[in-house]
Amino acid sequence: MSDISIIKEDNQRRELILFCNLLSTACKTDQSLAKALAKNTNEQKNSRCAVWASSVARNLQDGYSLEECASQLSGFDPVLAQIMPLLGERKLIKILDLYSRFLLKLDMCNKQIRLLTSYPMLIIVFAIAFIVYLNFSMFPEMVQIFGHRGFAENWTMYLFYFADFYYWPMSLIIPAILLYLGYEAARIAFSGSVKEKYFWSRITGLSEADLLNRKARVIALMSLYLKAGYSLNDAISTTAQLASEEEKKDILNAEAVLRTGASYAEAIGRSEILGEVLNGNENSEELPDKLDCAFNGLNDEAIFKIKNCENRILYISIFLAAIVVLVVALGAYGSYSLFARAFLL
Repeated sequence: MSDISIIKEDNQRRELILFCNLLSTACKTDQSLAKALAKNTNEQKNSRCAVWASSVARNLQDGYSLEECASQLSGFDPVLAQIMPLLGERKLIKILDLYSRFLLKLDMCNKQIRLLTSYPMLIIVFAIAFIVYLNFSMFPEMVQIFGHRGFAENWTMYLFYFADFYYWPMSLIIPAILLYLGYEAARIAFSGSVKEKYFWSRITGLSEADLLNRKARVIALMSLYLKAGYSLNDAISTTAQLASEEEKKDILNAEAVLRTGASYAEAIGRSEILGEVLNGNENSEELPDKLDCAFNGLNDEAIFKIKNCENRILYISIFLAAIVVLVVALGAYGSYSLFARAFLL
């Protein structure tokens, strides 16, 4: 899996949070898990959460183990599938509540990033739509009129009339730039995934916030696996399987050192992510709680950076809107002048 964000789409993430809450509620009742799930599923009809819950309830009633039930779920979250069979119902409640909290906080960062990049995306869409209108409506009429009367073309035609080969390559430059910027903004707005190489990531600072968010996800999963009873080595290696390549390489450095028999402090020092939030003096009992605090700190810092990016993105959006308005105004004025000259002569 290329991204530690287990389920990227908002709807799927919400379904997973609902399933965690549903399973946690079922564990808290006096009924068997299968009966409680079957009962609560009726309130969540026509959703993936309901499909998962009803499938688990049905398979438990048929005598399958919880591990077998989790492995048979289509499109299910791999983290929960690994943890569910290892826990008794009492401990499972705590893990489910913790995982839901992690998902909600990470989802908040993701939504804020998507919302911020939607502003420039909409402005760019408007600009591209206007250029398309010029190419297939206004410019062809201008060519017919001015081509017969011998007038010079409007300067906007050299900038935007890509539908006519005569104006290439100059007319391709601005539309191509707008398409590229719109593509980047749309990818971020629809997926919430920020790549450091993106123009919007560099100019707005969103890449820094996304880096903090990715580190927070790593820390959250490690804490989750440790609380589920995994050893530190197993927690690191399992987290690495679900991490992006950059984070995977970083935390596997720590695991490789641990496997050589080196000290815990030395292993932590080999990982940039873990070294930022741990000092190497924690004992095994306090390590999960320390990771929880680190997750909250990284998540809060990511949200703070996203809010700082908001003004910068707003200024960039206003600047793009001003350019579009200026081009529209100048183009309309130039077209009006040429039409007036054409009909006065």
